[in-house]
Amino acid sequence: MPLNFDASQAHMRARRRDVTFPLFVAAVYLISVITPEHALDGARYSICVFHNVTGLPCPGCGMTRAFLAIGHGNVISAWKLNALSLPFYLGGLLWLGNEVVALAGRRAVHLSQKTVNRASLTALVVISAYWVYRLATAWTAL
Repeated sequence: MPLNFDASQAHMRARRRDVTFPLFVAAVYLISVITPEHALDGARYSICVFHNVTGLPCPGCGMTRAFLAIGHGNVISAWKLNALSLPFYLGGLLWLGNEVVALAGRRAVHLSQKTVNRASLTALVVISAYWVYRLATAWTAL
């Protein structure tokens, strides 16, 4: 029995994949607004595997609580929990807005591969530097 598969089916599957990640990101932002800011205070466990194994902070430690703080307008608390939370939250909102514009069939911002590569390298350097800082301050606190 031959498979009856045409280009329109492939296009619909690709379109669904295009929508899945933006929906996930939108859910993260929605959760950050509707969940009480201090819902995770006093939690006895951490979802961070690196921290659970080593006892040291990773670059993302505190990001969940920081996103909740930002979602409730508490930017200072978010900064104290994880300084990278603000650029990640704002950058994610900008990306999500651009995806919504693109999915609506409007002209969205398209970055060249060279620009994406440079931005990715810059982000990697910043995240690595922040991690070294967190490790150095955690190490001295022990």
